[in-house]
Amino acid sequence: EILQAQEGPEMQIGLGYNNLSAVYVAMLDPEGALQSSNAAMQILSKYLGPDHEAIGTIEWDLGVMYADLQDYQLAATHYLRAKEIFEKNFGPSYPQFPQLYHQYGECLDHLREYSEAGKWHLKAKEINLKSHGPLH
Repeated sequence: EILQAQEGPEMQIGLGYNNLSAVYVAMLDPEGALQSSNAAMQILSKYLGPDHEAIGTIEWDLGVMYADLQDYQLAATHYLRAKEIFEKNFGPSYPQFPQLYHQYGECLDHLREYSEAGKWHLKAKEINLKSHGPLH
């Protein structure tokens, strides 16, 4: 609804940059992904606000790309930004948090921050148990 209300030329350019970013992320091209993501976030933030879920999704996608490129520090940074945005929008019960927490925990595993990683994996497990039960 908000996207439809903001459909103007600049907003369409922002959405185009967002689509382009997805292509660069899929290609594991960090330079192209970062340039187009930053352009998309700048424009989308202007119309939707800096904490809109679309910005969180861009951050999450960048985290996935950097994890695939084995740059776990950058991946972790983007995952945390996504988490903060989703928490502001949806509170602690966002249904994708277990996946995000596991991905963040995997980055911490690779960075050999095992104690901290374990906390995030445990949070994901607790949410999944609460949502789906022990047999899921």
